[in-house]
Amino acid sequence: MYLKFEIFAKGMLTMDMKNVNEFLPIKFLIVLGKLNASVFGTVNKHIKDIGFNTTEFLIMYAIASNGALTVQDIASRITVTSGNMTYTVDKLEEKELVKRVRCDEDRRKVFIDFTDKGKGVWSETLAEHMAYMKDAFESIDEETIEETIQYMKVIGRMFDKDKQ
Repeated sequence: MYLKFEIFAKGMLTMDMKNVNEFLPIKFLIVLGKLNASVFGTVNKHIKDIGFNTTEFLIMYAIASNGALTVQDIASRITVTSGNMTYTVDKLEEKELVKRVRCDEDRRKVFIDFTDKGKGVWSETLAEHMAYMKDAFESIDEETIEETIQYMKVIGRMFDKDKQ
């Protein structure tokens, strides 16, 4: 016996559990979940192989992309807790890759920025990571990648509007 359920979208649709994986929105989410696990599993392994954990890499990426940022600014950009941020920034500071810099205008604000050593290490790390990513995507032409990015943005906006 198969369980039945109802889906309300453009009228009522009843489906048995045997066919649920053929329902395109569910099939899409399953494929997206597998893709996410596969891609980020591989990328995170590469990041670890070049000497960083994912949070360290993302912190350095945020600083490289935006300049000096507060812990809160970085945390909101890479979606990690401020507690994890503080711990990871401490580790990067121990490695002499980043430094804390007090704001002259507002002494309560502390920015995280690269040290000179950190700039050099990041430059090498990014070059290695970009070469890795180029190889990973070599079998897909740029037009397909651009098109896929646009589709993903449309889907992201669709789900973002549901949050409001």
